[in-house]
Amino acid sequence: TQFVYLFFSIVVTTVSCMKLRSKEASTCIARGAEREDTVVISPGVQNPQWGNWGKAQFCAAGAFARSVRVKVQPFQGDGEADDTGVNGIEFLCSDGCVMTSTMGSYGEFAANKTCPGTNENGFVDSLQFKSSEGFGSGLGENDNTGIDGLRWCCSAGWGWTQTINGYKGSLGERASCPAGTAIYGFQAKLQDRGQDKKGMTDAKFFCAPFGEVIEVPTTEAPNY
Repeated sequence: TQFVYLFFSIVVTTVSCMKLRSKEASTCIARGAEREDTVVISPGVQNPQWGNWGKAQFCAAGAFARSVRVKVQPFQGDGEADDTGVNGIEFLCSDGCVMTSTMGSYGEFAANKTCPGTNENGFVDSLQFKSSEGFGSGLGENDNTGIDGLRWCCSAGWGWTQTINGYKGSLGERASCPAGTAIYGFQAKLQDRGQDKKGMTDAKFFCAPFGEVIEVPTTEAPNY
């Protein structure tokens, strides 16, 4: 009887561990490293001096950014409530692991969007940020945000895959990976302290070769 109980306990423990590992694999954190032939790109912003850089994360070797979730705070009104705009970006790599960087405390995640194409050709490869000039210090009419909105697109498909409009500012210079490369790494800059918090203020994206660019039709209309 003791032998049967011991055997059953071992089987249950082994199965439980297998389930745990399976669950962890589906929500794993990207722990790759910077690759050879990397090109670093940064979309234009109006006040890149604000904030502090978080740690960069990288998809594992052979994986690239496939899906995107943007954390953004809705407009807080014209009173003394603090606006922070975009508070962070979370990428899902093509191997199922999550890649992010420093993340602000405010807002909610917008709907996850995935690139057209497949795990072999549909990766994030271009972004554009919306930002404002500095308005001074304090809140109200002097309230500042870093990155107020953004839009991004992919190596497959056409047009912008997703646009987070924001509520102030203008679009800066677009940053795109060279042809045949896509984003596999991400580092964000954040200002999340003080009276006038500014959310995400700048970012770097790491591009590396993945293969030939393939145009894949998408059912979504381009959003310009």
